[in-house]
Amino acid sequence: MMLYRNYFWKEGRPKGIMPIANLTDPKTVNYRIISDPYYKWISIEQYIGENFQKVIYDSHLFDFRNLKPTNQTAWNKIFLEKTQERSLIRDQDDRIILFEDYTFERNYCKICKTYSVHNILVSTQCIYYTALGNRLNGVILFDANDHAVMYKIYDADENSGEFTTLKEENWNMTNEKVVEVFE
Repeated sequence: MMLYRNYFWKEGRPKGIMPIANLTDPKTVNYRIISDPYYKWISIEQYIGENFQKVIYDSHLFDFRNLKPTNQTAWNKIFLEKTQERSLIRDQDDRIILFEDYTFERNYCKICKTYSVHNILVSTQCIYYTALGNRLNGVILFDANDHAVMYKIYDADENSGEFTTLKEENWNMTNEKVVEVFE
């Protein structure tokens, strides 16, 4: 079993860093990345020492690679409450694939937590606005273990604050301090 001290995301796939040759400290947090040879499915497991703790990511629940624009053009978002704090996402086959819970600040969505249909946290999106004092307008997607998966930077409408043109999209998260860029 290959364990890593940490991992990062590249093109929607996790990459292990600092492989562990000999496990010396039974209290350290370690990660195991498992996939088939063709990367059709991927999962990340968390261990303390050699003891399993939890599954952090499983592409069977939701695959981050499906967030590329070509894969989500037929998705449909349906708000479940009048307050617009919860929605469900249906795919092109009209199947419910995700639930999203939103947190707002001054009518701006600041956090979006995404859950599988089984109510398992899949990801969190942190949303930044210059209108709220952030340096940039954009979104950072984090996995369930708060590791950045990707980010997008947008122009925003001066009047409404709504995001308009996509300026930059980055799926290579070797830099762990991506949040500092936005704040």
